[in-house]
Amino acid sequence: MNDVPNALDGINVIDLSQFAAGPICTLSLAQMGANIIKIERPLYGEQGRPKDGGQDMLWAILHANKKSVTLNLKSDSGKEMLKKFIQKGDVVVENFAPGTIERLGFGFDTIREINPGCVFCQIKGYHDLSPYSSFPAMDGPVQATGTLASQTGYYGGPPTVSNVALADDPAGHYAVTAIIAALYQREHTGRGQHVRINMQEVVISGSRMSFVEQKVMPARGGAMLFAGKNAPRNTYPTKPRYEDDENNFVFFLVRDSPGQKMWKTFCEIIEREDLFDDPRFIDGSLRFDNVEVLEAEIKKWTTARDKDEVMRLLCEGMIPAGATLTIEDIIKSQDMYDSKFLQTIDHPGLGRITLPGSAYRMSDTYVPVKPAPDLGQHNDEVYKGFLHLNETEYENLKADGTI
Repeated sequence: MNDVPNALDGINVIDLSQFAAGPICTLSLAQMGANIIKIERPLYGEQGRPKDGGQDMLWAILHANKKSVTLNLKSDSGKEMLKKFIQKGDVVVENFAPGTIERLGFGFDTIREINPGCVFCQIKGYHDLSPYSSFPAMDGPVQATGTLASQTGYYGGPPTVSNVALADDPAGHYAVTAIIAALYQREHTGRGQHVRINMQEVVISGSRMSFVEQKVMPARGGAMLFAGKNAPRNTYPTKPRYEDDENNFVFFLVRDSPGQKMWKTFCEIIEREDLFDDPRFIDGSLRFDNVEVLEAEIKKWTTARDKDEVMRLLCEGMIPAGATLTIEDIIKSQDMYDSKFLQTIDHPGLGRITLPGSAYRMSDTYVPVKPAPDLGQHNDEVYKGFLHLNETEYENLKADGTI
């Protein structure tokens, strides 16, 4: 697409990550042009691979555009090979369980000694001073400890953990930002540095607007209590598009403001100008106090239209609204393909599959989606071409089980 290098062309990333947060980080770096060398266990691969060492859709999604090599990091010869990778790497990324990389002998001090210019990125659950610092961490538990669950759900209901990876995914992208900043700083200092991303802190950062009320903890209330008491602000039912439609809803909000201009527009759109003059609804706080009565009236309008029409009519009046789209809706949206966010590729093991591309939009960077690698698919290319091992050295590594 471009006649210039991609943003991270020439950056070599040694990928020791597993499961989700780390692989999301290295996937995003790959989508900017970095060379990702994913190091996996011989025979079995990374813990996120299917148990047979093959591929499934999750693997195909998280590991597109990467190279896979096998290496036994518990053997002395494997550790020597890892040193060679670090010597040639610009970035090392790992998100093993707490203390694992240090027990292998590759903490930051060791990596800096091997390659002073290397950026070492670790993604963990909690900071080192946390009482949870030694605990294993995955997306759901960190949504809980990061306050997200306590703020999500409805009145009287339990805390709710989202099915969307709201800890893993943002942590991966925080890591990308910090890595790129560290690479930029290296241009001035000549040194790499230690990047540490703690997932709990990432999730709490997503709740920074909840710190507005320092003495009153945010309560569960659906979306209604975000940034103060105001209504309408909720997810409203609409006319089903087909039988058993479980996602016939639209979220919208009417912002409280002097003069109530948006509220007046909303009342006009739903053809209920009488609500604007109703003393129970003259501002956002009063509308919130009388929300059950108000929403009963609003639902009469929304349930007579499908979610696409409700969204269109409100947005045409500059009322922020969003239909509850599903993954199926997105996969069927031609604009997603036209914009090249969704890309359909031929996968050697899975056939024709559709994968999301990069949400980082850059005018001089475009990396087409390539299939995720099979276990050890790039051993020959990387060990001989990247590390420059001769044939005898390479065959010896295979013979003794190092790779």
